Amino acid sequence: MVQEILLHEDSLASQKHLLEPDYLTDYLQMKQYEVSSEDKKEIKNILEYMILGYGLHVIVSELGMQSTLSLAERTIRRKLNDNGLKNVDEIMTNYYRLLLFPMLQSAERYLNEKYNELRLSKKKSKKVFKPSLVFHEGASRYLGTLTYNIASNFITMPIMFAYSPITSDVNQLSEFFNKLAKAQDSKLSDFASEIGFDSVQLDSWISNAMKKMEISISENAELIDDLTGQVITTIKPCQN
Repeated sequence: MVQEILLHEDSLASQKHLLEPDYLTDYLQMKQYEVSSEDKKEIKNILEYMILGYGLHVIVSELGMQSTLSLAERTIRRKLNDNGLKNVDEIMTNYYRLLLFPMLQSAERYLNEKYNELRLSKKKSKKVFKPSLVFHEGASRYLGTLTYNIASNFITMPIMFAYSPITSDVNQLSEFFNKLAKAQDSKLSDFASEIGFDSVQLDSWISNAMKKMEISISENAELIDDLTGQVITTIKPCQN
């Protein structure tokens, strides 16, 4: 199975399988090698941009594809399918895992930290510990530290437009675009709520991103690879 290329067992981490960027990169490079024909240069370029961490809308723009930003994923999926690449769903899943790996790792660290605090605490908390919510909080904290210039690589303007409730009001459209234009170097946490992309919308985006990565959070505060059912981790033992 291809998935075995991506993950290798880490016996020092309670039999968790370690997910690393290098393994994800190797997978996409292997897909590049499968495209041997010179007339499929565009497909090789798509995969190369994926490896480099370009957002789908950037890939579409860089390669001059006829597509809108909001339809970038559909366009790229169709290109890969039409050129005979196998396991396009798996390609996209591992692309998203590579693209969003820093968020994934940061959120897992936050989850581990809060889970360990709970285990070591002598006082019983009245608050129910929900691993998936804590993970989302960690992901949200990470994303909030990014400037819009960086975050827009994966949270694009069309996504913010679609999620923002203020865009349903025609009178507020110009305000939305003006605020977004001024926010290029601002942190997401500083301006997102001003355009209606608040914590609720961000949490919804994170949920959607987790589905694209095919990763879920168990009640034992562990990451689960939904493709294999295996417990995975993005953190090496020496990095804890």
